Amino acid sequence: MKQVGIYIKDRDTLEYNRIVLFADEKISINSSIQNINDIAKTYTDFSQTFTIPGSVNNNKIFKHWYENSNDNGFSTLNKSDAYIEIDTIRFRVGKVQLESANVQDGQIKNYGITFIGSLGNLKDKFANLSLKDLELGDILAYTYTPTNVRNSILFTSASSIIMFPLISSNKYWTYGSGTYNIGSANTPIYYDELFPAVSLEAMFVALEYVFNINFLGTFLTDKRFTNAFLWLKNADKFEFKTSQLIDFNSLEQNGNPLATVNLTTDEVTLLWTNVPGPGSIISGTLYFSIQTQFSAAGAPYSVLIYKNGKLISTTAFTSSTSQVTNLLYSTSAKSTDSAFEGVYTFKIESNQAITFSNTAIYCMYKAMFRDDRIISLTYTDIYRQSGGVTLSSELNLGLYVPDMKVEEFFTGILKMFNLTCYSNDSVNYYVEQLEDYYDAGAVIDITKYTKSDVAALNRVNSYSKVNFEYQKSESIVNSGFMSANNIEYGTLRMDTGYDGTEYAIKLPFENLNFTEFTGTTLQVGLSMKSDLQKYTPKPVILYDYNRDALTPVGGTFYFATTPASGAGTGTGYASYKAFGQETLTTKDGFLDTFSLNFPAQQSTLTNQVVSNGLYSEYYSSYLSNIFRDKARLVKVTAILPTSVLTTIKLNDRIVLKDKRYIINTMTTDLTSGETQFELLTDSRIPPVGPALPTTTTTTTVAPTTIALAPVTSTTTVTPTTTTTAAPTTTTTAAPSCRTFFIDNTNSYVCSFRYTDCDGVTIVTRSINRDANTTLCAMSGSFVVTTGPLSITDLGSCGTTTTAAPATTTAAPTTTTTTSSGGSSMGTLTTTIYVAPTTTTTVAPTTTTTVAPTTTTTVAPTTTTTTAAPADTTKPISVVPSKDMVTSEGFRIYWTPATDNVGVVGYYIKLDGVLYDTIPFDNIDYYFYGLNPITLYTASIAAYDAAGNVAIYRNVSATTLGTGQEQMQ
Repeated sequence: MKQVGIYIKDRDTLEYNRIVLFADEKISINSSIQNINDIAKTYTDFSQTFTIPGSVNNNKIFKHWYENSNDNGFSTLNKSDAYIEIDTIRFRVGKVQLESANVQDGQIKNYGITFIGSLGNLKDKFANLSLKDLELGDILAYTYTPTNVRNSILFTSASSIIMFPLISSNKYWTYGSGTYNIGSANTPIYYDELFPAVSLEAMFVALEYVFNINFLGTFLTDKRFTNAFLWLKNADKFEFKTSQLIDFNSLEQNGNPLATVNLTTDEVTLLWTNVPGPGSIISGTLYFSIQTQFSAAGAPYSVLIYKNGKLISTTAFTSSTSQVTNLLYSTSAKSTDSAFEGVYTFKIESNQAITFSNTAIYCMYKAMFRDDRIISLTYTDIYRQSGGVTLSSELNLGLYVPDMKVEEFFTGILKMFNLTCYSNDSVNYYVEQLEDYYDAGAVIDITKYTKSDVAALNRVNSYSKVNFEYQKSESIVNSGFMSANNIEYGTLRMDTGYDGTEYAIKLPFENLNFTEFTGTTLQVGLSMKSDLQKYTPKPVILYDYNRDALTPVGGTFYFATTPASGAGTGTGYASYKAFGQETLTTKDGFLDTFSLNFPAQQSTLTNQVVSNGLYSEYYSSYLSNIFRDKARLVKVTAILPTSVLTTIKLNDRIVLKDKRYIINTMTTDLTSGETQFELLTDSRIPPVGPALPTTTTTTTVAPTTIALAPVTSTTTVTPTTTTTAAPTTTTTAAPSCRTFFIDNTNSYVCSFRYTDCDGVTIVTRSINRDANTTLCAMSGSFVVTTGPLSITDLGSCGTTTTAAPATTTAAPTTTTTTSSGGSSMGTLTTTIYVAPTTTTTVAPTTTTTVAPTTTTTVAPTTTTTTAAPADTTKPISVVPSKDMVTSEGFRIYWTPATDNVGVVGYYIKLDGVLYDTIPFDNIDYYFYGLNPITLYTASIAAYDAAGNVAIYRNVSATTLGTGQEQMQ
């Protein structure tokens, strides 16, 4: 019997207290990360509800929850942090939910509780919030000016986290002729017609900041992820909006304040218990009003109220130069609801950089009390911001995010790239591509722990079709594709050839098809219907085609930095930042093109078929392991020792009688260690094992004629000299019937296609023409394994001969071919040198003098060398806070950063520009010499000795006006 301990965190003392358990209670934990019965979902640990005694200790932990008259009882509205130990070893971290209490004859008998793992905790953190609730404008700052928008599209080679894709929302752009001919200076693209897009990388940083968590994993730095952007469009027409937090600096409160006010964060925390009065409170009504005046009249503005970070009210007004008071919000509740309690913040928003002053928020509470009669009392607090504040030109990105839940966005990205997410501490969440996750697992043989030789084998549920889909698009270009092909753009309908039902993996995003103008490489998106009516699409994910370079147009198009309402003329440009469904990046040393479409699909930009779609990149290997004749689901029961039970991971390979499996589900009885496994046969290449702190390289010496056991002998010889022998080379001649095609018809990339003996394509490569002019221009003899091509021969077609071992490298086989690939392939007659299949060279013997009387040991034929690994782990990001705001500067401070090796220092940025570098032992920094009444964004990132830099985290502060100094 194992000793199980469950510890729950007290929300007041923040201490963990151990729950008393029944001695005979069975506690089972179900664990799964990816279940083949529903391959579109990612799972977590959870337990069945189990009971615990109503002991004195447990009553204290749960604060006698069964007594509903207790005003300060245990809340079941939120789960409590918890962890489980087995034999004093940490087993799982997660949350505990109090489900029920059993009372008999007025006495508490037991409680019912459920344990939920860390991924379920992440869902709780997201708390049904929408993306628009995250206040992204406070995290992702962008100064919106015509010049900045133009530069991001036309001048900046390296993309930033905020970009402006060329997508029209209200004009049907044409090129060469037409009403909105962007090939004419008189009808250009206007800067204020474009909606912004934010990189997925930045969105994940924003989630980290808001929910105080960290996302880790190599895929999050992969260009196939960082080159992807979320288009920020939630309206038919773009309208610039800017907002400013009302910055309180004085209070007027009654003797019993309704709230506590933090003058640093400008947060107003309302508490029901702060309301005094005669008798018991029956009900109450909360009112918020605003009093303010503006520097100019007639400007539209709105006041936004957030509660616990979620937008609860938006009220629109028109500015006045007189001081005006307006009601913002009111709500009523009964005394037992505590509906008013929470943290409130207030913002003023406008589409103009207007100045507001003499601003006050009035918080009024009208309460009804019952004594011997009903009495109504009113309490009022006033929170003031003195002095004038001008709304800046900062673009509040939170105002443009699509209407989408945070959980829906996050799980949509997991589905798109077939990612899994897991955590061991509810703070650090690892996001990995599923195949990479399994590759990192260990191999564990549980044969000796199984209860019997009996194992139940079941078939894997099969599907006749597996469909990979986006949301239906109403775009004119998508509708045309659907009409012509009878399938949505980017959708893959995969016929498995098996019996069964259909299964769909459907992303919550819309896949916007782009269009390229004839005779150019200028492609644009059209967010309008077939009848040219405007519409707001579902959330759209886009790829930046080349994150590090502009794309040539092959002509000239026109762009204007004047507003569309002014109908000014534009300036001509010959290159731009191309967006669409493909990105050009390097994988495994090859420059290649990757797509957000599920199937192989023709690129709208290059007109080449892009085979690296979402299915082939992220789903093919996983599904091929499931949908195969040898696939079996094996159910077996094992009694695991504590050492195995507390270390086994869901990505570990399980060995059972010399056969290898992956874990589909496992259910563990914590007290007995009995674990019921549901295992799936694994056809993947077995992993070496878990990652180790050092790297081991094994070199095997060529075998000798007779295998000798290690023998030690002592021999006395006179010194001799061994002469260096010539190197011995063994060469396998290359096959002679490979065919190599070159497509030189595209102005931006040239494509190479390598086929087998039957003309079936083995490898395709598209390389950047500008960066590889020599390769793309070749029309004579050349070597296949050159530069970015590096195509390895995949087998012979005819007779393969082996050159004599002692000779030099055999001459490569020469093949003359004529390629003719139709309209999309250039015709080229070329002499090809195919690289030899295998060349093994035995290193020459060095000159050695043998010393007399030497003890020699004949060693085994394998030698092992150990080298320290390169440190590629980034330090954990730190979140800065601000205080000490004056007219000349402000201070930021943070908790020390951590790193797997050690933090060396911090980089400090101000408004995106490197400002200073400081040593690791600093935990604060003061900016001085700044301008008054100016919004600044400070950023900090830790770095280590290997040069790894953490993700920058931001905090914004507005300096005070001169003469209004106040230490905050």
